Amino acid sequence: MGRLLTASACAAAVLLLATACQGDDADGGGDASTLTFLVAETAERPAAYWQTAADRVGAAADVKVELTVIPLGADPTGHVRDLIAAGTPLPDVMAGVSPNGLGTPELLYAWQDAELTRFRLPYSGSVAGKVYRLPATGEAVPLVYYNKKLLPEPPGTYAELLKTAGDLRDDGVRPFAVGGVDAATLLWSATVTTDVYREAPTWMQHRRLGHVHFCDENFQASAEKLAGLGDYISLTDGGGDAAFLAGEAAMYPAGSRFAVAATATPPDFEIGVFAWPADDGGAVVPAYHGGGLSVSAAAKDLEAARRFALAFSVDQGNLDHAVTAEGLYPAVTDYVPPQSVSPAFQLGYDLYIAAATTGGLLPAVGSEDGDDGVPSAAREEWQTSAARLLGGLTTPKDACKALDEVYAPTG
Repeated sequence: MGRLLTASACAAAVLLLATACQGDDADGGGDASTLTFLVAETAERPAAYWQTAADRVGAAADVKVELTVIPLGADPTGHVRDLIAAGTPLPDVMAGVSPNGLGTPELLYAWQDAELTRFRLPYSGSVAGKVYRLPATGEAVPLVYYNKKLLPEPPGTYAELLKTAGDLRDDGVRPFAVGGVDAATLLWSATVTTDVYREAPTWMQHRRLGHVHFCDENFQASAEKLAGLGDYISLTDGGGDAAFLAGEAAMYPAGSRFAVAATATPPDFEIGVFAWPADDGGAVVPAYHGGGLSVSAAAKDLEAARRFALAFSVDQGNLDHAVTAEGLYPAVTDYVPPQSVSPAFQLGYDLYIAAATTGGLLPAVGSEDGDDGVPSAAREEWQTSAARLLGGLTTPKDACKALDEVYAPTG
């Protein structure tokens, strides 16, 4: 498979698409439109990156772009909420805004089916079935990275995973490295994916309707698995990336962003990657697709804004940057990573693509946004309960009961 189209070719393709969708509303020519573009500066995407990328894609898409960069650490969703509260018009195009977090997603343009054909999971993060943010990149949360010196072959089933962890522990080898405040929720995301979402991918949508509950047998089984992992994992050990790369543990459940650390600090052992295993050995991958571009429904030139957002989202340079600087997985159907990526990235991305091909790419509970995300009323309880379950401070029944109780007012 070849590399992606150039920015110019992409812009031309999406221009035809957007014009077809716009119909009679599209302008018949004239000077290039000027768009306002809101972005948030991050360590991986400083202001200079955004300016260069906006200028490159804007020129190819025949638009002028006025960039507004909010400072490092600021929340773009909160910034847009403040604009709404002040009655200030929204920027034409926005990066990293959560439609759910706005409370008024209808202020954003709802992308049409014909505009989403190049994305692997076009309806990821949808709100009430509508897509307000382009799902251009994703993160697997988690995959399991392993040290081939300590573990030559990965376990194939969940029972084998536990046996492997027990054997390593008995041999004086730390089975798992963990790190970060989300370590417990990543593990619960894995067990929910194998025990619940594999059979019912839209389970959380049914929870919102009150058709299912956290205390149901299948969801509670995922909590029981998380609690059982406490025999092999301690959140107090910590260390995360550094501990695993130093050879202090055999396995490391982590998001795909870990590939950046593995590239920057190559270990003295070969890294393997496997998907969190189901009881029968089936492979599914929990993934989150967020941070993409949204367009204001009231954009001054809606057709130009859509054209630019689409072109920016599939631009080769932008996707390559997401790979090398952030460890993200482009969710664009014809994307091929640079040949220079590390094995830690490529092996994980291969699992991600295989899962997408077989229907095994599923929402990551606790990370995914929109209809498939943990409801906002239960999000804090989800994080707290995950840590308490793994630490042996609550029971699966009580954890699931607490989730149902906190969600009851809106469930």
